[in-house]
Amino acid sequence: MTSELILIILMIAGIAYWLNAMRCKEIAREAGKQACTKYDVSFLDDTVVIEKVRLRRNFQGKITIYREYSFEFTSNIDSRYKARLSMLDERVQDIDMGVYRSMDDLD
Repeated sequence: MTSELILIILMIAGIAYWLNAMRCKEIAREAGKQACTKYDVSFLDDTVVIEKVRLRRNFQGKITIYREYSFEFTSNIDSRYKARLSMLDERVQDIDMGVYRSMDDLD
């Protein structure tokens, strides 16, 4: 019975992590789209790609999940540019669009 309980707890934790990861990816996708709209460029492929996942401390000192995503955008049809978006838990920390600008927060 003890091993079954541990297995159930691990499954619940895995499902909770997966649901949180999907929510964060959607938040990152929307933030990328908003940044592209703000700078009048096209958000390509309508998706973001996870690059890094780590544990970090937030502003209150609590350990939380840090994620970095990348996405591509274009200002014309010929060139694709890569951008980086970082999140701490479910909050966007930074969007770096390289040739365009780095933003601390979306307004």
